[in-house]
Amino acid sequence: LFRTKGWLIAFVLAVPLAVATLGVYLLTFDLLQKISTGANQAEHERNVKSVTAAIKTVERQIELTVFDNSLWDEAANNVYKDIDAEWLYNTWGATTEDGGVYDAVLIVEHGQERAIAGYISGEPDKPLLKDYFGQSFTEMLARFPPVLSAHSSEATLDLTSRGLAVVAAAPVMSPLADKNTRGPVPRIGA
Repeated sequence: LFRTKGWLIAFVLAVPLAVATLGVYLLTFDLLQKISTGANQAEHERNVKSVTAAIKTVERQIELTVFDNSLWDEAANNVYKDIDAEWLYNTWGATTEDGGVYDAVLIVEHGQERAIAGYISGEPDKPLLKDYFGQSFTEMLARFPPVLSAHSSEATLDLTSRGLAVVAAAPVMSPLADKNTRGPVPRIGA
């Protein structure tokens, strides 16, 4: 097969060298792939943490805004007994037209299936809560203690009939009211 010793020596050296080179190439490729996969997983985990933190921040901001809007003498005077529709629109309903702060504001009576008053995108609406909100809203309302205080508020990410939304609720009450209020209390939901 090989007529000269030179070719035989070249063949004997070239084949193992080629196999070794191929092996180094495959090991290097495998190592780079594992490093890349590890980096992608680490980046994915960082992204998940960042998005989760951003959602929690938005939830907290909306919750604090709803809390601030609910702990107010004028609000308590206008949502108990007979709801003042003009006050409700001028104060909260108009803000839902452009969605700047809220795209919906609903007054909810604890234990009722339908909002007792509200605005969605600037239009009066009293939706069935289970149809408008997902199960998370019912669960969020259930987290309120039976004895409500002026320090109660909740927020959650929920899938509403209009899409994914941050939903918050707080009891509408006067800051000068008794420390704890018993019984069903209307709440503002955003």
